[in-house]
Amino acid sequence: MYNFKQLIFGILVLQTVCLLIQGSITGYIDSTDKQKFLQILSSTLDPTNDDIASLYYGAKGLQTLKQEINKAKIPELCKTLKAKFSPSESLENAFFSLGTWNVLGCQGKLHEEKFIKDLPSIFNYENTPISDIRYALEIHYLLKYQIPQPQNVAKAIVNRLKKDDSLSELGHALHAAALLGGEKGNGKFGGERAEEAIARADELNGRLLQWEGGLSVTSLVLTGLLGLQPTGTQVPLTAAQADKVASYLLTRRTVPTAKGVLALLEAAHALADSPFSPVSITIKGPPVVTSDQPDLRVYVGDLLGRPIRAAAPVVAQSATRLADDVVVLAKQPLVPSSAQGEFKLPLKLDPSLYKIALNTANGASASFDVRVLGPVEVHWLEVGVSDADGGGIPSQPHRIRYPSGKLQNRLQADAGQRLVARVALSRPLHQVFMRLVHSEVGTEIVFVAEQEIGGASGDKDAKIYKVEVNPGEELAASGVYDIEMILGDTVITNPVRWNIGQVEMHIGNAVAKPSKKLSSSASSVISRRGPKPEIQHQFRPKDRRPSALVSYLFTGLTAAPWLVLLVLWVQVGAGIDTSKFHATLAIPYHLSLASVLGLYTLFWLKLDMFSTCAWLAPLGAITLLTGHRLLVRLAASKEKPEK
Repeated sequence: MYNFKQLIFGILVLQTVCLLIQGSITGYIDSTDKQKFLQILSSTLDPTNDDIASLYYGAKGLQTLKQEINKAKIPELCKTLKAKFSPSESLENAFFSLGTWNVLGCQGKLHEEKFIKDLPSIFNYENTPISDIRYALEIHYLLKYQIPQPQNVAKAIVNRLKKDDSLSELGHALHAAALLGGEKGNGKFGGERAEEAIARADELNGRLLQWEGGLSVTSLVLTGLLGLQPTGTQVPLTAAQADKVASYLLTRRTVPTAKGVLALLEAAHALADSPFSPVSITIKGPPVVTSDQPDLRVYVGDLLGRPIRAAAPVVAQSATRLADDVVVLAKQPLVPSSAQGEFKLPLKLDPSLYKIALNTANGASASFDVRVLGPVEVHWLEVGVSDADGGGIPSQPHRIRYPSGKLQNRLQADAGQRLVARVALSRPLHQVFMRLVHSEVGTEIVFVAEQEIGGASGDKDAKIYKVEVNPGEELAASGVYDIEMILGDTVITNPVRWNIGQVEMHIGNAVAKPSKKLSSSASSVISRRGPKPEIQHQFRPKDRRPSALVSYLFTGLTAAPWLVLLVLWVQVGAGIDTSKFHATLAIPYHLSLASVLGLYTLFWLKLDMFSTCAWLAPLGAITLLTGHRLLVRLAASKEKPEK
């Protein structure tokens, strides 16, 4: 029993710790994004712009970014608002007009007192949308008027939610609840709906969280939820959910419209200023360091890029080399930089790819792949010619020093010998090639060297790479070849391309065919200069058709049922009773029926299924209607003589 109590207590403590840990994201809305937003928002503030909504988005967006509006445009913009103000059109436009008037700081009043007196009447309409109620409350708050009978307004919103609980209406209801005072006032229904609103969010790929309807609806619901927090309502949003919402907002930084920019900025500011503000841990600049500049610059801030003081200190929990999963660094504190929110991590490591795991003081964590670059040293290079049965050991190897070393004399090799090259490096590389170029024929061959097991005498730490060339099997023609060594890797700062001399190959006048099985120490790729041979495409020949006699026979069999029908009609004496012929009904019926049959014929000849169905729908309906009316008329005419 005691152990069970300990287990329950441990679970509660773990849940409490998880709730206190801040989330973390990678990236934030930086200066480049804000500059682009400024251009989009400023373009809407044109006095000739008749769209009041876009004027509001532009002015409110610039105010959110704390940017001044061009004072020369303000008088003309105020005149436009005065001329276009029409409160009877919609409450949304009225709110946009009054909001823009307030942001621009226009002189005087845009509205009349009658508009404010008539405004509360919309709260009494049963079918008033919640969006209109919210905009009416926003206007009261904007103009600093007291909301009449707020308890009745709250009841109207609750009743309306029972009829329409769409996400957009729910978002407006959350905003209205905050304006009505939240938990401390008449907006208690907002707290009751908060959990439902969060539950209706959609998760994308386990990394993003949004509400159906895109950025506008997501911003509306999120700002409504977070607006309840200052009013005393506890919003059941977790740090993990806040991270995913922030990650979704960061994917929408390319939004091209002023409406989208304002929605993004309002959501980002609301989330960054809330208790659920995610922590952004990013690398300043490219994730690459060198041996000359080993400091990795890390920035810790919020979604808007503002530094977070509570994040210090920042600790590198581990640095793992991806090549062999070896941990080369553990629990190393980062050094604070002169810039606020920026830290430095010196990575004096061997050149390679590493995964760096970082933790902050407030519990945020992130991991990054970092590339450590450094030079490679070429200790020496040996090249020579060996016999085919010599085990790949040159009889007289020539040792060359990098970088100015070169063969004094041209090497000689025939089809029964091998060209062997060995190079000693300070560290292993992914790309070690030997390239042979036939300058006269225009042919080049690239051979891949393989690393030898063990070191060389006198160079215990050197990495030896070896390549062997079998001229009789791997070269296409005799002649003089330039020998070039190519050394490269994604983590070296000094890639090498080194011409070490020439070799003259004697393999006969005939062009030798490359062997299907290359030597285990090298693989080759042959490329010849000049146009490739033309590819001739051949279509499949047509299938053989049956003879005309067979076609006529099956056509007759297909038409046989019609002939049988005509014969049976003659035997039973089928005919037309003109006394009962109702022309007004019979003619349309038979014409529509003939049209359907003609449509079937066209479908057999050239129409496709979709075109046939498009025509068959109206023709079938007409045929059904006229046929039904005709049958009713015939049935009625049969009943009259009996009566």
